[in-house]
Amino acid sequence: MKPIRLPWRGKDVPSAIIDVVRGCNCVCKACFNRRPPSVKPLEEIRTELSALRRLRNVVTVGISGGEPLLHPQIAEIVRLVHDEGLSPSLLTNGILWNESAARELAGAGLDFVMFHVQPGQKRPELPADATADDAFSIIESKCAIANACGIEGVAVATVNVRRRAEADSILEAFLRCEGCQYLWLTLERDMRTFDEGCERASAGNGVQEMSSLVAKHGWRPFAGIGGVRNSRKWRWMTYHGFERVGADGRTTGFAVVPPSLLERAVFAVFRMFRIQLPYRVRAGKWGTLARIALNALSGGPLRNLAFVFAAIFRRERVRPKHLVVEALPEFSEDGKVEHCDPCVDATVYGDRLVPACLVDTEFAKRGCE
Repeated sequence: MKPIRLPWRGKDVPSAIIDVVRGCNCVCKACFNRRPPSVKPLEEIRTELSALRRLRNVVTVGISGGEPLLHPQIAEIVRLVHDEGLSPSLLTNGILWNESAARELAGAGLDFVMFHVQPGQKRPELPADATADDAFSIIESKCAIANACGIEGVAVATVNVRRRAEADSILEAFLRCEGCQYLWLTLERDMRTFDEGCERASAGNGVQEMSSLVAKHGWRPFAGIGGVRNSRKWRWMTYHGFERVGADGRTTGFAVVPPSLLERAVFAVFRMFRIQLPYRVRAGKWGTLARIALNALSGGPLRNLAFVFAAIFRRERVRPKHLVVEALPEFSEDGKVEHCDPCVDATVYGDRLVPACLVDTEFAKRGCE
């Protein structure tokens, strides 16, 4: 089955980003932040949050940078978002993440934290010859600190589909990582050369190639987003999977959940009546099992019913193993910028929203045309 097209349009997009600081204590390949170090004042952040709420019916607000934990008022920023009735998240390299920071940010209302740790980064605790398992060992320890404070941990990595072995090792390490249930994969793009017009889309944005690699591990795409220039070409894709976990903590089964006829009908209703689709849905064990069973009975894999019955009769835990793949912008054949439509990671630029990865480019100044 083909993925469902997510029904997010206009103000109904439930997420956006606030860029709170520039400067970082880590060096990553293909970083799109290119402005000199600076700290955004709290009052300016408050103004940008108001702009986000005016431009979108946001439910989740990401706090990003640079490295946001370098901001001296990061707890106040998290509290500001939380006190607006929104779900705050944090994108961090995790170097400054420890029990003290986790407790403080949990008290401020942080909902989930995304850790970008991977081979190739220049950071204190990662050797030059680090493997994906080394990186996920750090992520697992960071997620454990987060989980102990009631904050959900997410893994983030940048991959190049032309280096398939490297991308494959990250996927395998994620599947072995018990403490991390979500992986966000961004397809590598050298944004330093973007303004020079060197990032062309002629060879494809990599999402299709990544989908074939992901399929080797059992995942099938669930839903996605197209481009602002070509809405039929996927640029952002989600994959839903679930593990059964025995009393000894080992994985005993894995269920992939592609879109069923029932879910397609639900999405169609959301689209028809302009109902805002939630950005993230949390469900307990029984809600998750009910979803897997209904998916199987309405066109999904029937073998997933065995997964459900095994989880019930063996009294096993069920945990998600979800994946997101996204392509960074490039140029379309007519020389205009192609990016996700809508961009779920948009940030405030003046009086409008632009993709966060484009905010330092000349195209942001020209309205991303």
